[in-house]
Amino acid sequence: MNKNFSVDPYENSKVIRKIDNEFLVINKSKISYDLKSFIEKYSEKNCWIAPLSLFVTIIAALITATFTDKGLKKEVWEAIFVLSAVATFIWSIYCFNKLRNIEKLDDFITKLFNEDKAIKVPVFIPPKVLSTYPNNNSELTVSEKGEDIEFFVEYDQEMDISGYSWCTTNLPFPEKDDSIQASWDSTRRKCSLKMKIYPEKEYGISFNIPGKYEGFRSITGIPAEVYNLRFKTKKAV
Repeated sequence: MNKNFSVDPYENSKVIRKIDNEFLVINKSKISYDLKSFIEKYSEKNCWIAPLSLFVTIIAALITATFTDKGLKKEVWEAIFVLSAVATFIWSIYCFNKLRNIEKLDDFITKLFNEDKAIKVPVFIPPKVLSTYPNNNSELTVSEKGEDIEFFVEYDQEMDISGYSWCTTNLPFPEKDDSIQASWDSTRRKCSLKMKIYPEKEYGISFNIPGKYEGFRSITGIPAEVYNLRFKTKKAV
């Protein structure tokens, strides 16, 4: 079967900025939650304006106004304004206290990308293959009817698990069921793909092809170094 199996989410994309030769990588759900919480709190930074304005207005009225018995007795009117002044004063103090606890934007950014929440990773170090199955230049014993093999490639650093490129070479490529897709393990370093091989053949697989199929990438989007795997099979006795 002469077919490449490649998923490359970075196709036609560019690295537009680097930060001290490192990227700060953080979980999407985490940054969404923290940012929403910060915006909700930060939106309250002007909450003191309304109660303080009311307090100043009421105090000014108490100082300048002359209360009469219109509608209610003047003592009642005065008591209402005094209680309103006390209430708005307490409200203002409450808002000022909340204002002290609102996080500054710079502090929020520093906290968001501290080492406890973010992963610092090198920008321009391409991933390298550590191991494969089968091993390179190995020989496998296979039954006459062929066997399904769990192939894998393992890299030396965490990878972007949204992509991969299992590519053909000038040698035959193992037989793959179109319903089966490659998958990554929990370490984000090992990608596996089940395919079928037959005896007395020599197979070849290329992990990435420069400038064409580069689905194997680091967590920062740097294409992995090309690795060509070749192996032979022999018939089981």
